Amino acid sequence: MSEPSNAGIVKVGEERIIPGSQRADGSFRKERKVRPGFTPLEDVKRYTIPQRRTANPGSARPEIPVTKRNEEVRPAKFTPVQSVNRPLEKNDNALDQKVEKKTDQKSAKEDEPKEKQQEQLSGEDSLVDSMAKLSLEKSSK
Repeated sequence: MSEPSNAGIVKVGEERIIPGSQRADGSFRKERKVRPGFTPLEDVKRYTIPQRRTANPGSARPEIPVTKRNEEVRPAKFTPVQSVNRPLEKNDNALDQKVEKKTDQKSAKEDEPKEKQQEQLSGEDSLVDSMAKLSLEKSSK
C-alpha cells in the first residue's frame, strides 16, 4: 500500500483504490476502485508559466530598500475650510417649503368632496325626504 494522494487514492499493487470510510452519521462507505488513467482534480498539478519554472524561487520577490529618515514627519498645518452650513440651510429651507406645499395640497384635496361624494351627499337629502314620506305613510295606515 502506498501513501494516499490528495484525493485519497491509494495504490495497492497495480490497482488504485479509494479506501472505505465512516460517515458522520455512523454508516460506512464502500471501498471503490479507480479506473486506470483517471486523475481526479485534486491530483492534477497546476499549470505554471515557463518563466516561473526556470526562475529561482528566491528571486521572485523584489527587495525593499531600507533607508534612514532624514526628517521627522510632521502633520500638515490646519487650513480652515469655508462654511459648509449655508448651502445646506438653503437646501433644508427648500425641502421644508416643498413639504409644506405638498401637505397644503393634500389638506385642500381632503376638504373638497369629490364628484361622487357630492352626488352621494345630494342623494342623501332626497333619501332622507323619501324615508320621512314613507314613515308618514306607514303611520297614517
